[in-house]
Amino acid sequence: MTRSRLRAAIPWITLGLALAWNAWYVGRYGANIPRADEWRDVSVLLGDQPLTLEWLWTPHSVHRIPLPRLVRFSLYRLSGRDFRSALVFNVAVMALASALLIRVAGRLRGGPSALDASFPLLLLGPGHYLTFLWAFQVQFALSAALFFAAVALVVWKEGAPSPRALALLALTLALQVLTGANGLALALPLMIWLAIALVRLRTQRSSSWWMAAALCFTAALAVVLYPAGLGAAGSLPPPWLAVQTFLQFVSTGLAAGERLWLPRALILISLTAFALFALVRAFRRSPSERWRASGLLACFAAVLLVAAFVAVGRAELTIGGGLHARYTTLAIAFVCLVYVTFVLYPSGGMARIVPRLLVALTVLTASVATLHARGYGEFRLAQLVALETDAQRGLPVEVIAARNGPAIFQYSQGTSTYLRRLLAHRSWPFEDYRPDPRVRAQVIARQTLPLDALTVRDLARDGRGFRPTGPHPQILIRLPEAQQVAGIELRYTLDGARGRLMRLEVRWDRAGDRDPTFPPGSRIGSFPVYATSRPQTVTTWIYEAVDTVRIDPDRAALRLETHEIVLLKLAPDWTR
Repeated sequence: MTRSRLRAAIPWITLGLALAWNAWYVGRYGANIPRADEWRDVSVLLGDQPLTLEWLWTPHSVHRIPLPRLVRFSLYRLSGRDFRSALVFNVAVMALASALLIRVAGRLRGGPSALDASFPLLLLGPGHYLTFLWAFQVQFALSAALFFAAVALVVWKEGAPSPRALALLALTLALQVLTGANGLALALPLMIWLAIALVRLRTQRSSSWWMAAALCFTAALAVVLYPAGLGAAGSLPPPWLAVQTFLQFVSTGLAAGERLWLPRALILISLTAFALFALVRAFRRSPSERWRASGLLACFAAVLLVAAFVAVGRAELTIGGGLHARYTTLAIAFVCLVYVTFVLYPSGGMARIVPRLLVALTVLTASVATLHARGYGEFRLAQLVALETDAQRGLPVEVIAARNGPAIFQYSQGTSTYLRRLLAHRSWPFEDYRPDPRVRAQVIARQTLPLDALTVRDLARDGRGFRPTGPHPQILIRLPEAQQVAGIELRYTLDGARGRLMRLEVRWDRAGDRDPTFPPGSRIGSFPVYATSRPQTVTTWIYEAVDTVRIDPDRAALRLETHEIVLLKLAPDWTR
């Protein structure tokens, strides 16, 4: 193989390797069970409720997601009722988008380049571990793929776009609007660009032009109808917090996570600024490039608008609201757009440096993300094995739900209702489920634990309360000996920012003489909490022998006061 052919093959070889990695990853760690937001749609997927237009258009928080819902419903039914089919779909659409971008970059450059291997690393890299293990992420994967298809249509040819290209772009944007608020943001600037193009090219009113106009009107109508029924908008976050969340979202374009998020954000913002300058210069200097340059400017505006949506919507909900791993699937658009810009307009020293810099950053962050992806995969696998083991033991559904809540839902409440739906359809892990009549789960005693015997980490005592002083605040309780425990009641008050969602976690272990480790995948009770001056009570259901309990307050809390901690004790022979 000649050197030129090898350079041309490297992006496709990388794409093949990335596909192989994700096939293994989904096959090993993918779960055939819904999780978190998916449960809101399970009744329709299982057939307990009918598929209707009303259900498709029903809001999900601030999102309307008729297209992702229809895709997940179709995949579930066509796959023989396997929830993992959506995971395969997420990988497939990102692979198709990666292949398209490789083709686009080669066309713009006039030939392939080994540097185009950055596309499969960006779109199929391990940084998307949450997207490829969570079926609900069809929303983001489909939205990202449609956006990259729109980018390809915008830059495909020099000069004014053809009516056929406009029709395809209009179809892409009409579908994009139906993928949620993220799709709405990605579509709006390009819809404006499309409308201008339709007006400017109205002398070419062929059937394709009329189709583009009709689809553009349909997308605009969906945008107008979108807010109806979503409820009143919340208050705007403080400007500094919105800017911080905006930058956090941008940083996930290279990698998710708290470490070094600000340098990552500043690097991408700087590169975006260089790209925008190159586009403005091309627009002013070359009349034949004005359509493509303005189209790419609209694409950048779309991604910046998504970041602004996240900044306004997530800033006051959680600390680090813009750093969630699922945002990587949307934020990689910053990197891809910068790369395409300098492939299209390669004049100047920056045009030679930037693509190589992006490839280096992509390889570096993908290497680090591989560790996070494996760690998260093993964590999920441990959760699934524990869930399946409890079902095979024949424990009551309520007990299974109590012990495995965060594996099923984001938090611990309401999980028994979800599991009963699966049990009714004999879905995994209940295909051969038989309740064990020997199990007795009654509580025989309540034991109040002494609050003065607590051990703390990254917390400062403040009377009967604690104030976080570090990144990992913990309250540790060691029992004199292992006891059969049904659950733990915690009565508390919490000070914090008004309206901010925080998380309170309770972990347990049977450590014996060793130090408690609470490894990833260990049992955990997780609760959404808000600041409150009135004592609240949460109950973590355990149903096993424990000698160590750990309470993890949210580090965003200003002060946690523990009023009472109670062990709900089981009979020693409760499982006999």
